[in-house]
Amino acid sequence: GEIIREGMISLKVGSKDRAIQDKRIKELLVEVGLEPFYIERYPHEFSGGQRQRIGIARALAVEPELIICDEPTSALDPEMIGEVLDVMKSLADENYTIVCVTHEMGFAKEVANRIVFMSDGMILEEGTPKDFFTHPKTKRAKEFLSENEYRRLEDLRKKKRLEKNEKKEKEELEKKFSSLYEFHLSEVSRVLNLFLDKTKLKKDGIWLKINEEKEIEELANEYDF
Repeated sequence: GEIIREGMISLKVGSKDRAIQDKRIKELLVEVGLEPFYIERYPHEFSGGQRQRIGIARALAVEPELIICDEPTSALDPEMIGEVLDVMKSLADENYTIVCVTHEMGFAKEVANRIVFMSDGMILEEGTPKDFFTHPKTKRAKEFLSENEYRRLEDLRKKKRLEKNEKKEKEELEKKFSSLYEFHLSEVSRVLNLFLDKTKLKKDGIWLKINEEKEIEELANEYDF
């Protein structure tokens, strides 16, 4: 919480009362999608995406008229990028004025109400998201959007390949697990006949209730409970 409090103190924003500051810090944490009790955590205990959101909370703490974000999602994993962009979308919905430097074209298209396209330090195009993404005027803008779309499709293909591999691995593990711990129908019938409420064992989602210690020991040894 101290890293958020720092700006409030140095710029003399809000109350000087520490309890009131703590309350405001917790509100800011919630606003950027974090838990209020995170106020007690240290920086090394946060993920990259959480640290970026704390950075946004620091900016909000000083009650700015304008928020400038320079590549807020750089060097983040895809999951974390989504977390940060969701926070920025919510801020835009709350009518915060944000100037965002980004290569995330999907985000810019969805959230921005004005696009300024720059290359080599020069402004090449300026207009609404609809105009820019539908009818780019300059050759550089057309090339950039084409490259960005190619990367987006490549990322989608990569994601689908990973999901396919994960699904295959999961199916193989489930098959292996099933063969290792398969219950024969005769054994299931025998165990079900021993049901009683006092003692419970669980195997493959079936609760087995047995009233004789001898049966418990035998089953435990047989099926490695």
